Amino acid sequence: MAGYGWCGRGFALRARGAGANVIVTEIDPLKALEAQMDGYRVMPMAEAARVGDVFVTLTGNTHVLRVEHMRVMKDGAVLANSGHFNVEIDLDSLKQAAQVRRGSASSWTSGGWAESGSSCWPTAGSSTSPRRKAIPRA
Repeated sequence: MAGYGWCGRGFALRARGAGANVIVTEIDPLKALEAQMDGYRVMPMAEAARVGDVFVTLTGNTHVLRVEHMRVMKDGAVLANSGHFNVEIDLDSLKQAAQVRRGSASSWTSGGWAESGSSCWPTAGSSTSPRRKAIPRA
């Protein structure tokens, strides 16, 4: 999860309570220290992108999740923005980099995949849904 403000803290607590292994990415050193002291692993997004399965942004900043992160994510990673505005996931760059074929994963998202490269699933709140985006590897 990206961001450890008030919303991020609540999300991390609920996710951990549901059994998730929560990794926090935070650019503010004080908030990162607070997350560490609350028992979460803290790392930069570039590192977390390689190990995460579900990515939730709660920062209010623009382009927190970028194509360079999506290229190294596990196949089938789920992306979600829980912030106020739809700017935390760089959807425009994702559209440009993605190779799309239609398919279906669930009632709230559908899309496609490529023969090579990883894929990610922007959730229903994003402007790229209902499509699964395949990102060619660098």
